[in-house]
Order: sequence, then structure tokens, then C-alpha cells
Amino acid sequence: MRSSLVLAATVALAAVVLTPAQARTEASRILDRTYACEAGYIGGLYQVQLSTQYQPGSSSKLQVFASVTKNMWESPYGQLGSTGLSVNRKLCVPATGDVKLTTRGMRGGRVPPLGADAMCETPRRVLMRVRGVFRRTPQVSTSRQFGFPQLTASGNVEQAAIALATAAGKPLAYMSVTGTEKARFFTVRTCKED
Repeated sequence: MRSSLVLAATVALAAVVLTPAQARTEASRILDRTYACEAGYIGGLYQVQLSTQYQPGSSSKLQVFASVTKNMWESPYGQLGSTGLSVNRKLCVPATGDVKLTTRGMRGGRVPPLGADAMCETPRRVLMRVRGVFRRTPQVSTSRQFGFPQLTASGNVEQAAIALATAAGKPLAYMSVTGTEKARFFTVRTCKED
């Protein structure tokens, strides 16, 4: 009886000790952050450009890639693909806000072979949530590779998503990449597809 109580206490203690370590390992594979970004201003309207496309990868397969851009000719706010994700820290600053990773009330679906693009009219500032689930802990760094400060998380992506919303939390767009070949693209009805 006494040995079974000792065994039960040891198992319970091990469960308490191991659970936080397992949680840290799981959490270190996930990057989930929210940013406030200033929208582009063209022709008297604030807007953002959204794009999802397939690009040649290191193998014979095409890889999916998604980005959110202030204006067509400017650097992206954020981008994601099967090998990582990045955020432009010059255009976007860390923020708090409730940006849901949802497609509810939006139109869209799986990205067609030629990709998908849209332009969305927005308020002056939008919230962007970037979430990546990696196979292993990603390498996170800040660099100026393209002339602007960029936060980059590199590694094999299991699933990554970008969600855009107004400052009040109203969803505007959702793009996701799963593995190397599957992408989804959703926008609210007021966005114009290119």
C-alpha cells in the first residue's frame, strides 16, 4: 500500500514537472504577434494590397507565399510562406488588439493555381496578426536585408496565417499557408479582387 502511494506521488510530481517543459517546447514552435500598420494612401483612399501566389521552390514543387502591402510598389507589411514569415518593423509597430483568425463573414477559399490578389479600402491604421506554427523552434532575428528593419522567423512552417482587422477588431482579410502547397485567401465583400 505504502509503495503504491509513493509511486502515485512520484507519477503526480513527474506530471507537474513535465507539463510546463512540454508547454514551453510547444510554445517555442509558435509565433503569434499583433501589429498596428498605417495603410497606404492612393487617390484619396486608405488601402492595403493582398496577394497570395505560388512560386518555384527549391524542389520541383511550387511553394505558396502570401503578403500584405501598403501600396503596390512598397515593401510588404508582412509576408509568409512555407519557409517562414516576416514583418516590416518600419511600417508596423507591436500593438494590442483583438484580431481573430477567422474567415467568418468573408468570401474566398482555396487559392487557385494562378494566385489571388485584392485591394481593400481601410481606415488609416489597421491591425495585422501574424501567426506561425513551425515544425521546430524557428530562428527569429531582426535584420535590414532590404533596407528596412524586418523581424523574420525562419523554419519549416506547418501552418501560418495573416489576419487584418480595423482598430475596433472588425475583420478585413485572412490568408493562410499550410505546408508547402495549400493556401487560403479570404476578404470582406468590400475588397476588390484583381
